[in-house]
Amino acid sequence: MTDFQNSNFMTFLRSISLRRYRMSPCGNLLCKINHDSNNRPMKKVSIMLSLMLGLSAVSLSSCSDSDDDNIITPGSVENIDPAKVFPLGLPAKVNGMPVTTDAEGRVTAIGNMVTFDYNSYIPGRADRSYDVLMKVADGSEIYYVAILLNHQGYVRYATSTYQGELINEWSLQYNNAGRVSDIRHHDYDEDNITVDYRIEYQNGNPTKLSAKGDGHSATATTDYTNGTHPSGIDNKGGYIFWYDGTGGFDFEELIYAYYAGMLGIAPKNLPLKLHQNQDNGAYEGIEEYTWALDSNGYPASMTMHYIDYTYGDVEEEGDNHYIFNW
Repeated sequence: MTDFQNSNFMTFLRSISLRRYRMSPCGNLLCKINHDSNNRPMKKVSIMLSLMLGLSAVSLSSCSDSDDDNIITPGSVENIDPAKVFPLGLPAKVNGMPVTTDAEGRVTAIGNMVTFDYNSYIPGRADRSYDVLMKVADGSEIYYVAILLNHQGYVRYATSTYQGELINEWSLQYNNAGRVSDIRHHDYDEDNITVDYRIEYQNGNPTKLSAKGDGHSATATTDYTNGTHPSGIDNKGGYIFWYDGTGGFDFEELIYAYYAGMLGIAPKNLPLKLHQNQDNGAYEGIEEYTWALDSNGYPASMTMHYIDYTYGDVEEEGDNHYIFNW
């Protein structure tokens, strides 16, 4: 049996790769998706953990932009400001679900699926275990995500539970521009492994990302310009959170925190091509993206053509089509 067929390696691939689990850039539940027969069912909130982009992972303990990120300080709720993340205003809808806000402009609900409970600072408050409690109802399945925020009002630590059991744990750090730079994710639900991610940026775009965990590694690179779009395509309004789904780390149920302004700033441009490499070429993937914009310049749809290689041989090739409903 080759290393590629080894069960531990396949567990690692399931945890960090888009291979066999391709999805939309904003999460399956956030977009109306038309896909071909190559798409596989998603787990949990219909969102699979995925990887793309590239560089080398490092310990999360050494990369903080501020010592405040390492201190539990209830009251960070007061620093939440969706206007920092959505300078043109919050999207009115996420996958057709209306976005509801309170008097302070904070998101309180996304349709009937997601609700946010803000644990505002009160001296001596009884529950200091979270700043925000997010409830995600995926049909009959209900997930509770307890969030601790940093001084910017962004998620720095979160846990997700399902039927009282811990299933996901995240630690996040951000660069000086307020974009996610480091992620440590522990998946307790199936694989029970920890993977470290490091994201590197150029001109406001995540061009490199790497993942290391369980003795394996993966890297990738992303292009934002080509002959058709020499200046790139603007990610207008920050509606596409590029870490999730096609081309990035999949936050699973935590993704909804982005649309409440709590996962940092989105990339400047929309991606056009990606190349990923896992375990020194054991697996390679190439993806090219064709975008269509609506009359206001927001992403309306995207077609992804992909080719997957195993030890240099084509394993799978096809197209996926995604439609966005803001």
